[in-house]
Amino acid sequence: MQQEWHNQGTDIVPLQLRASQIHRICTNKPYFDPVEYAHTEQDFIATLEKKKLIYEPDQIDLYCETDGIKTKAQKLRGLMEKRILAEEDPLPQGAKTYLQELWLEANCNFYDLSLNPDDPKLLKGNMVEDDAIELVGNLYQLNIKKNDNRIVKGNITGECDVTYNTVVRDAKCPENWASFRKKTGIEIAYFWQLVTYCYLYDCNEAYLDYILMKTPRELIDIMCIGKDATYKEKLIASNDAIDNLTLDQRVKTYQAENIQSSIEFLLSRASKAEEYYNNLTYEECMNMN
Repeated sequence: MQQEWHNQGTDIVPLQLRASQIHRICTNKPYFDPVEYAHTEQDFIATLEKKKLIYEPDQIDLYCETDGIKTKAQKLRGLMEKRILAEEDPLPQGAKTYLQELWLEANCNFYDLSLNPDDPKLLKGNMVEDDAIELVGNLYQLNIKKNDNRIVKGNITGECDVTYNTVVRDAKCPENWASFRKKTGIEIAYFWQLVTYCYLYDCNEAYLDYILMKTPRELIDIMCIGKDATYKEKLIASNDAIDNLTLDQRVKTYQAENIQSSIEFLLSRASKAEEYYNNLTYEECMNMN
């Protein structure tokens, strides 16, 4: 079967990028500041003019070896290299590895079974999600509920938790008070998830809500298997203490910034990802070349 894919051009399953994992193709975004570049270039040109020299960009390597101007030339050359990298933006190796995994899953049914959907952490999020969204609505006086409309645009798909007007929100329910306490800001994976939702739902404003929710009693029973009675008593006491908190003590909200420019970068990476994916083979994905 592998030889058919490689030699006979058998149709492959099209690439589909899920919002929850799309950060994996958005790693190593090249940084380039055009304002800094323009300032550095003008400063270097002024330095050359004082020495009666004419600026020729293709001579930058020579300038970097010339006494009296090489320090500024080297700085400018570094910015030139950053500009080229930003313009070309090649897919990072991590993104390629992820696309190979997607290819193998879609075309070979090779699934990563190390991911456990029955993990209590994941189960809790699913079990309390509706109540968490209602809590956020009560806190901010919003008439919101769980969205169940999955969107597909091209090779990108996702289903945000909440959307209204031109806003998307995503609700995350940490495992317990300790993990809630550690949550500050928007993790990179969540940021790109929100950016993707803005693209899919035609929104320009995005928020991430961390909500401290009680753990359902049935999950506590599972978590306490093999533990002594004291452990369970403390776990229940900490869990029940959440009832005494006010709404604003149970929610941390962060707004995602630079949505539009991030969408543009996302779409550029998605296009490059699709091109790379469509040219993969079984041998390359399995490191047999």
